[in-house]
Amino acid sequence: MGLRAGSSKIRGLVATEVDQRPRSSIATHTRNSGLLSYSDPTSQKIIGIFGVSEKDINYVSLKISCSTGYTIDWGDGTVENYNSGVEALHKFNWSDISASTEVTILGTVLRQSKVTITAQGSGEITFFDFHERHDSVPIAGPVAWLELTINTPHVTSMQDSLGGASILLTKLQRVNIISVHSSCNHADNLFYGCYNLTIVEFGFDTSQISDWRGAFYQCRSIEILDHIDFSGAGAGGDANAIEQIFGYCKSLKRVPPSFYDIDFSNLNTLSNTFFYCSSLDSIKLFDTSTITNFYRAFAYCNRLLYVPKFNTSSATSLYRTFQYCHSLRKIPKFDTSNVSNFRETFSGCYALKTIRKIDTSSGTSFYQMLRYCYNLAKIPKLDFSSATNIQLLFGECYNLLHADLSLLNPNFNASMYGMFYYCRRLREITIPSTVRPTSLQQTFQNCENLIKAPDLQTWDINTRYGYYYTFYQNTELREIPKSIFYGLSNTGNTDWYRTFMNCYNLCSLPSTFFQLSGTLGITRCRELFRNCYVSSVPTLTLSAVTSDGNQLSMFYDTRNLSDPVVLGCKYNISFYQSKLSRSGIVNIFNNLTSVSKTIDIRYNPGVAELTSDDRAIATNKGWTITE
Repeated sequence: MGLRAGSSKIRGLVATEVDQRPRSSIATHTRNSGLLSYSDPTSQKIIGIFGVSEKDINYVSLKISCSTGYTIDWGDGTVENYNSGVEALHKFNWSDISASTEVTILGTVLRQSKVTITAQGSGEITFFDFHERHDSVPIAGPVAWLELTINTPHVTSMQDSLGGASILLTKLQRVNIISVHSSCNHADNLFYGCYNLTIVEFGFDTSQISDWRGAFYQCRSIEILDHIDFSGAGAGGDANAIEQIFGYCKSLKRVPPSFYDIDFSNLNTLSNTFFYCSSLDSIKLFDTSTITNFYRAFAYCNRLLYVPKFNTSSATSLYRTFQYCHSLRKIPKFDTSNVSNFRETFSGCYALKTIRKIDTSSGTSFYQMLRYCYNLAKIPKLDFSSATNIQLLFGECYNLLHADLSLLNPNFNASMYGMFYYCRRLREITIPSTVRPTSLQQTFQNCENLIKAPDLQTWDINTRYGYYYTFYQNTELREIPKSIFYGLSNTGNTDWYRTFMNCYNLCSLPSTFFQLSGTLGITRCRELFRNCYVSSVPTLTLSAVTSDGNQLSMFYDTRNLSDPVVLGCKYNISFYQSKLSRSGIVNIFNNLTSVSKTIDIRYNPGVAELTSDDRAIATNKGWTITE
């Protein structure tokens, strides 16, 4: 095959170890010596070894296309004839198989039956399908083929022949496909789900295969595929020809050299191509100039330290492209000018400390783009002017010091859920003050070093969880601007679970927060102010609370809080270590609902001044006082 324009085959101009690779089988595994021995068929025939279990129901189903029909010798004394395309069903019995054939596969003792499939008369086998589920098996499950040797010179397609979702050949260890027809160009999903396949052999030139989509998907034990020629991928005009090709090949040690021989100008997707190839530690540059979809192309490649500067000029989606590349140290400055989807692009890249300034001006979805980048300390000023989804954008970037969102659309009007969640070292946020979030749920949760919350216009927050966990564990927070609580005028903000919990340095709440007084149907407020040292809170009506179980710790250890007004409480409630005076405690007693619950008023200065009549106000309503 000659050189193609733009082909990486130009490397063939110099002698390298890769160029001199043999085309015969190269495998790090050898055939299991315990398997039954037989000679490879020299004519049209399929031979398989089936593992029969003493405990499992040993059903098997397959289908062969052959004009004259086909014959199966099941190896247990049963020989049956079938018409072309008719499903062959069989059940093996442990007692029918000789004990001398016993072999241990993946910790299970199996007896082996040698199955032989032939054409009747002069017929030609044109398709084989071992991916059939037996009628007596109600759900998808494993089928115990151990080995298959296939000599079928008239087969014109291998699509879904051995792999897929309806059954899984999880015990299959070796496959040798000696021949197929020269027109056979489909191997899509050929070995899909063959978890323990370690040896794959082809006796023909595999460059004739143009569609390898999903061929080795979930072949978790395959280590080396150097002997297979993938160079014809996409030649048949299928732009998805390498989608999922090596997905979940967790043991694959290196990219097959012939992969770089592919004419990538025929392709437009790398979706799942190297997904979860967690043993790969390097990958070479190849032509990606026509690729638009990089969905999970390298996701979970845990050992990759670096990636080349791929041509991403045509890319529109980098959805999860490098997700959980734990060891990735640097990101090249890709051309991302046409990318609209940055969802989870670098999520879980633990080792990244910074990223290059890339063009994000066309991006709309940035959902979790940098989440779990634990060591990311610095980011450039990225253009979020077209963003519609920024939820959890920086979630759990523990070491991020400054988040610059000055280029966010100043009229942004969508949820900011979890945007800075667990950014523990974050001290500064730059964001247009005209931004109008629709939710601040967990937005600043565990921002332990944030001193001042940014100005935001919150008129549109009108959802149950709008302020859920918003400032939880903001231990250095000293100031919340008034604008943060403009949305309190809306009656939909009913869940206030842990909103200010552990805000030790927050001494006061903005005046706008006091709009909460008696106007909203609060349904949950457990631990709302726990360990928060504000001096005053709005009047709180708790009659609508339904979601707090049996304990309201909303005022637990609010040591600077003087005499809050609490109406309609019907749950156990704690004012442990607050600053309640006698009159404040009596006022709380007066507003309790008549119900058999407990109120904790320990370590409050006014407790010592309570009279028996004061206590009777609560106890006569059924309350038990802990003091």
